[in-house]
Amino acid sequence: MSLVPSLILAGAIVVVIAFILIIIAKQYRKVGPNEVLIIAGGKKKTVIGPDGTKIKVGYRYRLGGGTFVIPFMETVYKLPMDVITLNIKTPEVLTNSGVPILAEASAQVKVDSLDSSIRLAAEQFLGSGKEGIHDVSMNVLEGHMREVIGTMTVEEIFRGRQEFPPASMTLSGRTWPGWD
Repeated sequence: MSLVPSLILAGAIVVVIAFILIIIAKQYRKVGPNEVLIIAGGKKKTVIGPDGTKIKVGYRYRLGGGTFVIPFMETVYKLPMDVITLNIKTPEVLTNSGVPILAEASAQVKVDSLDSSIRLAAEQFLGSGKEGIHDVSMNVLEGHMREVIGTMTVEEIFRGRQEFPPASMTLSGRTWPGWD
């Protein structure tokens, strides 16, 4: 009996096993601590929203680290969690007293790492990346800035620069730690 057919069969088995291991290794996806891996597809799961309601979603996420992605059933997307700096310049805005002024400001925005914030950011910004987050944040903050300027006089703007951020957050319905 010849050893050649046995060696060919053993070699073929080793090649098939190596091929399967390579495919499995390729399906393990990793992201850094400043990104979220959104894995869409597969089985829907029920999550509890911030208001206590149950929501069925067709995705799961991984904040930093890695996870196995089922081939042909799941698709992978990345959501950035970096701090994005915005330089805001408003067009001429009329103050409360009717004086037109130009205003400049800077702000930093970031997606919070809470479950509800990541789900909301995935629904709104998935596929648009940092540019989408930047554009939406810029439009929202420009609008709030124009709104706050419209409620203040020129003297209040120049005298009370520390009052501007809390006024902006109050008008937007949000609070910021330390601005009580």
